[in-house]
Amino acid sequence: MPVITAILLVLSSCSDESNSDIIYDIAPVYFNIEVINKEGYNMLDSKGPGYNPDFIANTSITIQSKTYKLGVNANTVLKPSTRAYYAPFKGMMIAVDNGKTYAVIGPFMGDYNWDNEKVIINWGDNSTDILTFSSFVHYKKSGEPYFDRSYNLNNSGSSTTFDTEGAITLVK
Repeated sequence: MPVITAILLVLSSCSDESNSDIIYDIAPVYFNIEVINKEGYNMLDSKGPGYNPDFIANTSITIQSKTYKLGVNANTVLKPSTRAYYAPFKGMMIAVDNGKTYAVIGPFMGDYNWDNEKVIINWGDNSTDILTFSSFVHYKKSGEPYFDRSYNLNNSGSSTTFDTEGAITLVK
């Protein structure tokens, strides 16, 4: 009898079950946008020659019928008490990454299915850009997540720019 129990334990531990003890932290979705002027200078970098405070003061985004003014990222480090990560939406903020200053839109929960979510970017020069994105999370039998994501800026077709380069550059 003990031999049969041992064989059943080995077989059950090798099965492809979805009730894994692994908790997957799914990173939130952000959109980094570098905004440069016609001379090639970053308009969001307060220490650079292209900085334009009026442009920043009049920039906002509209999503789900709510408007969010461009703000400054406080760089707060979140320390959740569990491994489940909740990313509250902050709107649009200014952040610096690897020496470049970006307008960052998000975060959007990574484990939520976003279907053609439309973000209208109202720039300080009275121009607008429309970002539409979809992000669907799926799970393998093992419980491991995988994603279908697409991004569309101004109806220019699906792009992987945010995935491959981490940002998109716009000239204003």
